[in-house]
Amino acid sequence: SQHGRSVPEGYGSCGLALIGGGQECGRRAGTENVPYIAAMGQAADLLTSTAVESSGADGIRQQWRLNAERMEGLRTRFLHNLQNGLGEENIRVNGPSDPASRLPNTLSVGLRNVQSGELL
Repeated sequence: SQHGRSVPEGYGSCGLALIGGGQECGRRAGTENVPYIAAMGQAADLLTSTAVESSGADGIRQQWRLNAERMEGLRTRFLHNLQNGLGEENIRVNGPSDPASRLPNTLSVGLRNVQSGELL
């Protein structure tokens, strides 16, 4: 516990997360950065709020949409390159079957006969 060192409750294990944990055979720490996750949620709320539209910041929302479209195009191109290079039958897309329901900046695939642990 870090309480003897004047560290607020809930922050005692943050230093341990930097070293890494037992997850993924010690390859990554298991503690998520909750303050940053909350900040990203707040940023998303601000971008999608009506206050942004009424404050004259339409340019921010337009840029956000353009970036999402660009990332979706890159994601699609990467998937096609994987399918063309490795064979479509060897690639399994994880997540929703409808590409419009996926995050524009994320592609998760499984590769036939490849264990994910070998890739890490």
